[in-house]
Amino acid sequence: MRFSSIQPPGGSSWTRSHPPTEVPHLVDWSRIAPEEEARVWRQLSEFVESMVRRYGLAFEIRPCWWRHGDAVEELTALWHMRQNAYSDPGKLTAAMSWQDTFHKSRSRLRDMFGSCRDMHIEPSVEIWISEEQRRDFLEAVSNIVQAAGDL
Repeated sequence: MRFSSIQPPGGSSWTRSHPPTEVPHLVDWSRIAPEEEARVWRQLSEFVESMVRRYGLAFEIRPCWWRHGDAVEELTALWHMRQNAYSDPGKLTAAMSWQDTFHKSRSRLRDMFGSCRDMHIEPSVEIWISEEQRRDFLEAVSNIVQAAGDL
């Protein structure tokens, strides 16, 4: 068998099954500039799709991944980690570090999509803190700040 006829698993070319290694700037979704957002979403989507194909993650990362804030954060962190790991050819242990990080992340990702098997199911968002509890908290913080100012 000739080397040129060997195809990598999950795709017909290396570039389709592996994302580019360009290291992005750190993405903080809570602070991303609107003019950057569409580009970053496209890049993250390309990364996610390549990971699903490469590692066979169709049951761990559901197609509605972009609707889950926790999954977006996890996948963004993985994207950064992978690109950083492969950005410097001198870091020979970085690839295994990436694999270890990815392995740990898989169970978290699986848990994030527990309710979404055949279709997206919106995570139930119950009231986590009541208005009374919020007022108590803000009052306590105010008292702490005030006491610190009296020192």
